[in-house]
Amino acid sequence: MLELNNETKFYLESVVEITKDEVRKIIQEEFEIDIDDFSDNDFAERRDENDNYQIIPCIDSYGGEGQGEEYWKISRVLNKNTIESFYIHFYGHYDSWNGVEWDGWRVVRPIQKTMIDFIGA
Repeated sequence: MLELNNETKFYLESVVEITKDEVRKIIQEEFEIDIDDFSDNDFAERRDENDNYQIIPCIDSYGGEGQGEEYWKISRVLNKNTIESFYIHFYGHYDSWNGVEWDGWRVVRPIQKTMIDFIGA
């Protein structure tokens, strides 16, 4: 049987079901940020905290120099009162002249996967 480490258990057990509209409202009310306005601020890069919530800006990402145009990042928002989290997947594209351009975001949740890989002897 697969044993989960404490960090993995936390990610899987503390996830709250939440809609995109609920996320939008929390981010607006708690941090006074319009999460849909990528021109004004870069929420995907923002590390912020108040009495109720903490934003952890990058728990996973892909893209950048040498990895093509695709770029994405997963941010975690922790409710410090309930110890529950929700996750935001920001997606966009990257080029060496302009850096990252965000195109949008969606709510995601972690799932456990088992993977088998083969290596040479």
